[in-house]
Amino acid sequence: MSELSESEIRSFQQARGLSVTGLVDEVTARALEEARWKLGDRSLNLQEPPLMHGDDVAADGKKVKIINESYNANPISMKNAIENFSSLAQSGKKKVAIIGDMLELGLKSKHYHEQITELLINSRIDHVHLIGKEVAYIYQKLKKFKKCNIYNNINHFGEVFSKIANDKSIFLIKGSNGIGLSKLLNDKL
Repeated sequence: MSELSESEIRSFQQARGLSVTGLVDEVTARALEEARWKLGDRSLNLQEPPLMHGDDVAADGKKVKIINESYNANPISMKNAIENFSSLAQSGKKKVAIIGDMLELGLKSKHYHEQITELLINSRIDHVHLIGKEVAYIYQKLKKFKKCNIYNNINHFGEVFSKIANDKSIFLIKGSNGIGLSKLLNDKL
């Protein structure tokens, strides 16, 4: 691949809905890699959708509404998930977001996690549980505006989830796959 100018990078980022910086960060590099493929260059593999994506599930004998996005997280998908969850009309149900780290963001990780803080502060989400190391950037500011807790890893949060899982709440579970949020679901169901 030939060198791209800063304006070409900015144009590409804008066209793809990425954060427009003019720099090739990890998210942009991944998008550039994907963009180089043409239809027919790769074979496709049909995979079943992830377990419980937006389904009612049974957790410890309780019927629980979960929107499971525990398999991928980047700044754009995190923003979209939070905005969509916030706008859900759930009469009488408490909205609980379980947010894990967005991994592989490189030197801009703090910046991207701090951007998510503003979305959460302005959201119609009642309680936020944060899991991981990078979400500490979110927690420091969010705790002043919204009910939230932070946990080092999924193992620390597992027992808490068993206690808060109920049919009076709806849960968004969003984070990078490497955080292991899907393990939480598989262990609890």
